[in-house]
Amino acid sequence: CDRRQRQMCIRDRGITWFIWWFPFLLAISYYSYVHLEELSDKQTALLILLSLTKNRLAQVDLMEILSQLYGEFDSENIDFLVNKDLLERNHSSLSIPNFIDMVVSPTTFSPKLRLALSSLLVKYINQKLYETNNAEYLDILVDHYLLHRQFLQLKSIFPKIRERLIRIDSQEGRVAYFEKFNLIQHDVKTIDEDFILTLVKIAYDANLYQQSLLSLIHI
Repeated sequence: CDRRQRQMCIRDRGITWFIWWFPFLLAISYYSYVHLEELSDKQTALLILLSLTKNRLAQVDLMEILSQLYGEFDSENIDFLVNKDLLERNHSSLSIPNFIDMVVSPTTFSPKLRLALSSLLVKYINQKLYETNNAEYLDILVDHYLLHRQFLQLKSIFPKIRERLIRIDSQEGRVAYFEKFNLIQHDVKTIDEDFILTLVKIAYDANLYQQSLLSLIHI
């Protein structure tokens, strides 16, 4: 078949996939929503926190953050969520399935609890970064600031971002890491031109000359 026919076949396969799988995805979402409605605040908080951190924080970190909000966080809460298939446990790590993240990730889901957890998360990660140069903590904080368009807060950790970028071994890895900042430069331009200039310098220091030039174009 020619190119036009191949495109139509691809389109038709996509439509067929959607028709077959939509009821299944809808059922999963409804099942998840019903079970989430039955959860306690502590259990809901753990799911939201995992969503905020994209499953990247260790269980000990998660428990420390939640303890600031609720005091002691009983392991029974974790067992309950695992038994309900709302949480996955692997040794010392916890994660939520994608279909649960789809339900709890919107800002409209428990907004007051999400705000409280976001504030505690930022405070906790900043404290950890003061104590250690763990790159995972920094990456979580960077992604959190980018997601919530908190550019002034992001600017405050530029020195750590520069160190993180320079430490990445491969050029390909540095390019991939810096790409997330390129995606927000148009939004920042009207707010803070110095923000872009600092990014240009960071890219240059990390031998990302092409990315540095692309950043200059945004000014």
